[in-house]
Amino acid sequence: MKVGNRFLDVWARSVVSIGGAAVDFTSTANNYAKAEAANDPTGRTKAVTQPSPSVIEKVPDYGSVPNLKGGATAGSVHRSNGFRGGNSGSFGSALRTTWRWTVSTQSHRVLVLSDILWLMSELVERVDDRDEVLTVVSRSDAIREGWLHRVATIVCRDPEGRTLVHRRTEGTSRFPGHFNWMLGGAVEVAETYEQAAARELEEEIGVRTCPRFVFKFRCTGTISPYWLGLHEVVVDEPIKPDPEEIAWHDWLTEHELNELVRHDAFVPDAREAFERYLAIRPRTQSRVGSGQTPTDRPREDARGHGGQCGGGHDRERW
Repeated sequence: MKVGNRFLDVWARSVVSIGGAAVDFTSTANNYAKAEAANDPTGRTKAVTQPSPSVIEKVPDYGSVPNLKGGATAGSVHRSNGFRGGNSGSFGSALRTTWRWTVSTQSHRVLVLSDILWLMSELVERVDDRDEVLTVVSRSDAIREGWLHRVATIVCRDPEGRTLVHRRTEGTSRFPGHFNWMLGGAVEVAETYEQAAARELEEEIGVRTCPRFVFKFRCTGTISPYWLGLHEVVVDEPIKPDPEEIAWHDWLTEHELNELVRHDAFVPDAREAFERYLAIRPRTQSRVGSGQTPTDRPREDARGHGGQCGGGHDRERW
């Protein structure tokens, strides 16, 4: 449901941009046709032009995607969100407007449809071996091609020092049904690690605070390589796990966590992060409080980067 709502938001914004491009392309094509006719010395060439397409100029509101787990059918999805069309702000109307234009301007058909598919995907920044941004790609392409990108994770502890552990739902695309001691997800375009961590924390357990960056490393990744930025935060308020992402959760003691990490159903990448985290434990000390974390500052030779959430920090590279 969360992915569906994000898609609708991206689509709503993209149809306005595509509409503007449609008008511009049509105008340019008409000008070329007129110029070609005017330059024909025989006067037999007639300028074939197309009318300016009707486009959506205001970002439409498609509402929220129904939760199909609650028994909704494909028909109810269409009815509840106006996908059958009928109003200027419907998904169906946006699709028909875009398709009509792509059909009438065959030379741009492939370009526009590929752009739409790209906008529909989860976009991330492709980075290099030094974690410097190269370009923007879809996350699916990054995974398929093995391109490095960024992932932000968060380790949550309660005031007693226990760690939040969860089991992923069976419907997740990566490691369904596996245990993890970290929350998190891909860093979106133009986001810092800290901003992504704060966003993921709110999305997954409903907690609004700024996790503190601890360190990052290039994770080999069971599915694909990426840079993993690990954060910590102490949570002293009730959490609201997202049922789309989290099937089970509990607060585990250090001994219980050490036992669970050895379980076959523990996410392999999370196990690697846990082992690297243990290596810096002698340089940490506990501090309790909402938004605080049990880590000291990373090494002084770390690279510094800033972010809106939590301000600047020194990043420790591994």
